[in-house]
Amino acid sequence: MRANITRGIINEFADISSPQSIEAYYERLFFSQRDEITKNSISKLGCGPNLIKFKEYAEKFELIESKTVSIIVVRDKKSQELIEKMKFTRIAESRKLQKYACTVYQNEFDELLKQHAVDDFGSGVYCLTNPDYYDAATGIRFEGEDKII
Repeated sequence: MRANITRGIINEFADISSPQSIEAYYERLFFSQRDEITKNSISKLGCGPNLIKFKEYAEKFELIESKTVSIIVVRDKKSQELIEKMKFTRIAESRKLQKYACTVYQNEFDELLKQHAVDDFGSGVYCLTNPDYYDAATGIRFEGEDKII
């Protein structure tokens, strides 16, 4: 749905960063989700302004999908060493690995998992195991780079 809205905006506007383009995108997104938005309106909770349960409301409704998974990518010698250590110890040094993380949506992660391009080595922290699935300029790819031998 969002991809179709984006395609329409790209075809309609020469400059997709223009305020008119951005406004059109969100109007179309709202229009496509209006029933869900209305159904989950904060006013439906029937609370006074001092009693709004923001956490409960946020858990019930997301306009833009945000279920994501972080994947650690080898980018230099240090990241390679941290991942190698994790393979053998099954313990991830999450803080140190954080700067090597890329975030993908859950469905994209599921596809990478299906293609055996990620592994957690028993640590619970997923790493990209195939360098063909990463490009420094564009990030994680969802199919490996073809190589001609």
